[in-house]
Amino acid sequence: RVSQGAGALGTASVSNLGGTIEFFSRAPQEDMGIAGNVTYGDSNTLRLFGTFDTGDLGGFKAYVSAAHIDADKWKGFGPQRSTQVNAKGVIDLGGKASLSAFVNFSDRKESDYQDFSKEMLGRLGPFWDNISDNFP
Repeated sequence: RVSQGAGALGTASVSNLGGTIEFFSRAPQEDMGIAGNVTYGDSNTLRLFGTFDTGDLGGFKAYVSAAHIDADKWKGFGPQRSTQVNAKGVIDLGGKASLSAFVNFSDRKESDYQDFSKEMLGRLGPFWDNISDNFP
């Protein structure tokens, strides 16, 4: 859900909010299963993804999923890497009640791109970057 104005009352925050994007995790599947995919593309981009669902274990369902992304910057020098692991468990308490827990781990390592002013863009060109492998 996207909120353009102030964040909704249900948005967790310890400060005043501008616009917000609210994410939801998917529910664990009823049946046990494994899924995954591999993607390769420009700038040596490699993305690996896998997920495992326990299926319904007598009122308890869970999943764990992981993704790893590794890519070169499209200009300049440096890696763009990210590893993320998510896990969610749901216990059916009967009727319409349930108890759920969600855990997320994320590790990002990025070499930032240069922010340009109009003057810098005109002087340096669009492919200049503040990080290079030619330090001298």
